[in-house]
Amino acid sequence: MTAKVSDQVFEWLLAGWAGHGDDPGELFPSLADVNYHSLARELAVAMKKAGMAKEQVDEFLRKADSTL
Repeated sequence: MTAKVSDQVFEWLLAGWAGHGDDPGELFPSLADVNYHSLARELAVAMKKAGMAKEQVDEFLRKADSTL
């Protein structure tokens, strides 16, 4: 299966990997006023479409909800 994510989700992931997880807008200004819960949900849908186990997707969402 093919899973795609928006540019904002990709930038959000890159910012986290680059150490800007607390303020991704610092690295990517397009993320300054974005709804991070919406990005997490979009990523979860892509993870499901890519075939990731439901338990792993649910764990990701739990962690995202507790940190966002």
